[in-house]
Amino acid sequence: MSLKKKSKLNIYNLNLNCGKEDEIYFKALYEKEFRKLNSFELDIFSKISSLKKLIHSFLDQQDFIFDIQTHHDNNYKLTASKNDLGASVQMGNIGNFAFDILKMNDAKRNNVISRGIFFIPTKDAVTKIGQTGNNPTFDRIAAKSDYFSRQLILPVCIYGVNLD
Repeated sequence: MSLKKKSKLNIYNLNLNCGKEDEIYFKALYEKEFRKLNSFELDIFSKISSLKKLIHSFLDQQDFIFDIQTHHDNNYKLTASKNDLGASVQMGNIGNFAFDILKMNDAKRNNVISRGIFFIPTKDAVTKIGQTGNNPTFDRIAAKSDYFSRQLILPVCIYGVNLD
């Protein structure tokens, strides 16, 4: 009997604070750039940081620019941006996800971005990797989507990264 060594990524999405134009934008963005993530594989015995590195590498290949300052008066940075889209890759603690929301809002207020995307793991991905802690899973954010919508001042798409 052989053990499965690789697991395919499967991307889910949830739009928050989106009007019709934003819904169309995020759908086209997924089709053009992020659907490709579904063909990526990760060793199932990887750490959550390996998943984060994989997504960072993918964003780099899509010509995202990294470490974008939210305002000139601070040193807070978004993971990346492309055009007027901010990106956050948060595989750690829910508290870090909450701080990423603050950074997205700050970048929006300062006209650095107009929309945002977050990459977070699904509950199943966290379990498969063996991560422990208080993670911001896609399932958790989706279940509390009304709450998280109220915390954001911009349209966002949350991408849940699962391992099949």
